[in-house]
Amino acid sequence: MKFKVHDMNIATGGSHIVVLHKKDARKIDSRSGDRILVKHGIHKLVCILDIAESKKEVSEGHIGLFEEVLDKLNLRHGAIVEVKFSGKPESVDHIRNKLYGKHLSYDELFHIADDITNDRLTDIEKTYFVSACFAHGLSHREIVDLTKALVNTGDKLKFSNITLDKHCLSGDTPVIVRNSSKVKVRGIGEIIDGVFDENKSEIVIKDGAEYVAKNPKNINVLTFGDDGVVKFAPVTGFFRVKSPSKLQEITLLGNRKVKVTPDHTVFTLKKGIITNVSAAELKVGDFVVVPSGINDNTTSLTEIKIESMENNRCKKTDLISITPEFMRLLGYYIAEGFTNEQGIFLNFGSHEDDLVDDAKKCVKSVFGFEPTINIPHPTAIRVTIYSQQLAKLFREKINAGCSALEKRIPAFVFDLSREMQLEFLRALFNGDGYTRRGYEAIYVTSSKQLSTDLQYLLSLMGMSVSLSASKAGKRMFPTGESKVEESYYIYTQAREIFGGRKQPNVSYLNLLPTKELGEVKVCEIKDYELKRAFKRNNYITKENLRKCSEALTCPDIKKIVYGNLAVLPVKGNDKVKATTSHVYDFYVEGYNKFMAGTAPMAVHNCIGGIPGNRTTMIVIPIIAAAGFTIPKTSSRAITSPAGTADTMECLAKVELPANKIKQIIKKVGACIVHGGSMNLAPADDKIIEVEHPLSIDAEGQLLASVMAKKYSVSATHVLIDVPMGNSTKAKTWKDAAHLKKMFEMVGKSLDMKVKVIVTDGSHPIGRGIGPLFEAEDVMSVLKNEHDAPQDLRKKALFMAGTLLEMTGKYKKGEGEKAAAQLLESGKAWVKMNEIIDAQGRQKKPAKGKFVHQVFSDKTGKIIAVDNDKVAKIARISGNPEDKGAGVILDKNVGDVVKKGELLYTVYAYSKVKLNLAVDYINHCCGYDVGKC
Repeated sequence: MKFKVHDMNIATGGSHIVVLHKKDARKIDSRSGDRILVKHGIHKLVCILDIAESKKEVSEGHIGLFEEVLDKLNLRHGAIVEVKFSGKPESVDHIRNKLYGKHLSYDELFHIADDITNDRLTDIEKTYFVSACFAHGLSHREIVDLTKALVNTGDKLKFSNITLDKHCLSGDTPVIVRNSSKVKVRGIGEIIDGVFDENKSEIVIKDGAEYVAKNPKNINVLTFGDDGVVKFAPVTGFFRVKSPSKLQEITLLGNRKVKVTPDHTVFTLKKGIITNVSAAELKVGDFVVVPSGINDNTTSLTEIKIESMENNRCKKTDLISITPEFMRLLGYYIAEGFTNEQGIFLNFGSHEDDLVDDAKKCVKSVFGFEPTINIPHPTAIRVTIYSQQLAKLFREKINAGCSALEKRIPAFVFDLSREMQLEFLRALFNGDGYTRRGYEAIYVTSSKQLSTDLQYLLSLMGMSVSLSASKAGKRMFPTGESKVEESYYIYTQAREIFGGRKQPNVSYLNLLPTKELGEVKVCEIKDYELKRAFKRNNYITKENLRKCSEALTCPDIKKIVYGNLAVLPVKGNDKVKATTSHVYDFYVEGYNKFMAGTAPMAVHNCIGGIPGNRTTMIVIPIIAAAGFTIPKTSSRAITSPAGTADTMECLAKVELPANKIKQIIKKVGACIVHGGSMNLAPADDKIIEVEHPLSIDAEGQLLASVMAKKYSVSATHVLIDVPMGNSTKAKTWKDAAHLKKMFEMVGKSLDMKVKVIVTDGSHPIGRGIGPLFEAEDVMSVLKNEHDAPQDLRKKALFMAGTLLEMTGKYKKGEGEKAAAQLLESGKAWVKMNEIIDAQGRQKKPAKGKFVHQVFSDKTGKIIAVDNDKVAKIARISGNPEDKGAGVILDKNVGDVVKKGELLYTVYAYSKVKLNLAVDYINHCCGYDVGKC
């Protein structure tokens, strides 16, 4: 079918799109998003169809062509073209398979990369590919294959000489989970193995571990949000990996324990800030975050459904109401009872008449008949409920265990009102516990599961809990020697269970260490005794901290004081032998933390991103000045205020064709250009365009993106900088070590010598944030100006020195000295100007004329600068598009600042953008100032 060309006079930004009137589209049986073949003479092109609803856009018999299609087919307005329906590219099927979590082969990834390169996919289809890789991850093989596919669908620069470039818990650890409205405490291995067994076809390899993203049973784990509120949140994914031979066993005050891999992190309170610390680095005396209650919006259960029960003894019912009598009966059963085929038996001491009477009353109230009283021996009384039906009920429905070693707290108890939980606990402690010193309630059990259940229940009720254990052995009794099982002693505060509290709770769960409160404005506290307590006491109660909340300056402290959190000191941290074949982890999106251990404590779940950090533009001229070839192709910013290409563009042209880049490298030995300006891994930049509005940077695509750029310029020696910090892609040593391993693995597969260094990414590097300001930092370092940012200079010299040593031309320890000499002699500065002139010197952008200064509201020492928040301020102000916008820092981590002293200045091109940035700053300025 033939159509007359209508020039739309619009560019799409790359995609090959044509428009037909809806009636014409119907004639060729095509819909929006379908592919059609447009042919003119010997030229033909597969294009994506869009539909015009009215004749105003495109009339019948015409085809609207955008600029990219006109240029590709060399067409003009009014020309005649032939149009045929064309099926969707094969790569759409591959993308669909990836969405289902399937592994893709090299050929399939090549098809996708080739179709992205040649604009055969719609933006939606490209977005689905990015989303699928982000959600399901890429296996080792897929990362290598995607890297090769990105390179092989573009050009490759070749150089003859050396070419440089840079760029879980133990399975038996208890956790508390909720699914289908049931709460239970189980080993994390038992839970995750069950998920893997039921979802074998969904298992993929992610971060070097088996991973399942499916959660059909809607499993929720206990976690806490940014507001400090403890709650259940849905699990997004499940990890399992072979266990190392040794683990770290962390013990808190009260003998809470958790076994984790050495690089797994737990959440601690340090100087007023909740931060995560690797298990191996955790020290005795550090304070670990634990729950002190729960904010659960789930409606408290008032009844439990059972199978219809009716005989001549029990009243007919298929429901058991949650009453005080039922909860006490359950408490007595778990403490003193057992079941067999005849019924339920509760054993009491002969002196416990009051408990016997209450147990009889409870049976009568709940089941409607009088139990039988037996005397098994002179010191014991047995309350007997002869009913096979009730015995089965307690074993199978209530699921409280049959014998002493099997006892556990039924799942529904965690979903009851506090009043009903207390009824249960009172009966439990009365039945098999005792009170010591008037304030300490102690429960004793031989069931390990029950001891763990009880610790979790007490914790979620906001009560203190401690544990001790006595080993199994033999003991002498009046009747002779007898074997005894291992026993567990759970300690809590008697007044919390039995009432009578008149003074504030002073358990450790309700105390905060004064040394970890951060800055407190003690001078503003009016209560003299309270003011003195801050100076004299090592701990202060939450009640007292609420009385002087205006004096607390650290937001995380307020989360603990007003939320459901507490802290307990580390009592021990030991290396222990692994007891399970695998280690496990939950992924909880949006929280990155969950509660685990014999009693709950907060643990963490399972490149780039630092504002400033423009070391590349210093390293390149140093290496080139040493006589080595170092072509640098860089990406633009995805989630940061500026990428290397954005920053270099303030000084020189970065959009250059391949032949021009070859000339520059031959002439000066180096370049710093935008990889998207030439046909080097062209699909990568189109993938980044999709990632940018989503603000995502999937690991597999990150690895493939970085390594494809290196591989496409024939890099033989590659240095990768992995910054580590809370606001970077590598938040912990575990993350950094994993990225290091992955980069080295990809490099080896591509026959490149790769070295990965892990650097401090906890705060911005340099003073400037934004393209212009980062470029000015770079030039001040290269010119050896006395006020150049020394942190940027130091890091760049270390990296340049490492690269020089990688060549084999410099011995270990000599590289950094040689790099410093090249910088201080001015040779690196001269080389940078050669690079700028060869690429085409640019007029420096103007600095934003709308300015806002941010001052410190207190005197002290800067203990943290939040990378994410400072970067966000720069982006709101206009980065990376507005190159002269952004932030200039006057103070950084470790600096001492006075009240009213300048912290940083924000620049913007418009008043509107500046006001948006100021609104964000008023909410959070990104700086944390503590005591000197």
